[in-house]
Amino acid sequence: MSRPVLFATLFLFLFVVFVLGYRIAADSPALGVLVFLGGVLAVFFVLFRRSVRGAHANNRGLTLLGEGRLVEALASFEEAQKDMGRNPLPRFNAGFANLWLWRLEEARVALDGASKTLRGKPLRMIAAPALLLIASLQNERARADELARELATLKVERSSVAAMSQAVWHARGQRWSQVLDSLSLERTRPLGGPARAVADALRAWASAELGMPRAPVDTVGVFGETGPSAVGKWWPEFAQFLERVSR
Repeated sequence: MSRPVLFATLFLFLFVVFVLGYRIAADSPALGVLVFLGGVLAVFFVLFRRSVRGAHANNRGLTLLGEGRLVEALASFEEAQKDMGRNPLPRFNAGFANLWLWRLEEARVALDGASKTLRGKPLRMIAAPALLLIASLQNERARADELARELATLKVERSSVAAMSQAVWHARGQRWSQVLDSLSLERTRPLGGPARAVADALRAWASAELGMPRAPVDTVGVFGETGPSAVGKWWPEFAQFLERVSR
């Protein structure tokens, strides 16, 4: 049941309970109050149960996300969003699932929207670096510059994800030494999962272009549950490198 339909149903239920309680109160005030309070508690229980169900779905999505099961995680976050209403967390988490599924526009809309709501403002320090990475992967220089200024304001310009964004721009410009500088082990140490796989792949690409020995590339980690075409939509040269090393 959608939220508008649910709230309309609950409102109608409360109205009926109020009318019934009012009529009963004419003969027995105490019983009328009990009927009305019982109706209010029933509505509270329905909303509380729905909220708990949403929280469980969100937590299940986080577990799936950590296991790399991105499509299932996204489905759980979307389920949680239906139950948690204005809570920005499910939409925020769905943004990261979409990011590593290389659905960059969907990721941008979700992360930006979730972190700009009144309740989502604390999430902005995490969302902004990810949005900068998305802008870099989409080759949107003006938006990336604007986000870089926001990162400086938030004092998160030295984050690991911001370092990945710098490496993307350097790789697009074939500045391979600067790619390696951006992806120093110190700056990328906190990365894990698909982010780690992408950072390592960029480092391997730069090393190969500089004629240096390169480490093995986890193409499965980069592609996730997608494939070269999903990456190639945004960055054909990177997808071609990944295809070469996966043969």
